[in-house]
Amino acid sequence: MDVSHEFEDDGIETYVYDIVVPSLERTVGRCEYRVESGQDLRYYGNIGYVIYVPYRGHHFAYKACLALIALMKGKIKGLQEIVITCNPENIASKKTIQKLGCDYIETVDIDPRHELFRMGDVQKEVYVLNLSDNT
Repeated sequence: MDVSHEFEDDGIETYVYDIVVPSLERTVGRCEYRVESGQDLRYYGNIGYVIYVPYRGHHFAYKACLALIALMKGKIKGLQEIVITCNPENIASKKTIQKLGCDYIETVDIDPRHELFRMGDVQKEVYVLNLSDNT
């Protein structure tokens, strides 16, 4: 369910969706696609997601990412790669990212002046999904 309208426009084109599981009649999380560039692309990536605690461990993030990627291929002409990042200690996200077929690129240190650093993040692992490999 597209909930992009609920968020303030910070100048970055962003598509935000609730992750709804009809069989549970519940919203189990949220995913988003950000048309990022520059340093923030390496920190935030294009795709972000959160699965609410009671619903973790059921591959909902993976399924939501697949649906989001398919949707973005239709919305963004010429989309050839997607960057996804995670904190190095986030094993669940790493598994999701690897299951999507992303390639590990690098681990980057967060600039101490960046908002993510102020929120406690010090590094991000950067992965890329080459869409020409997954058509």
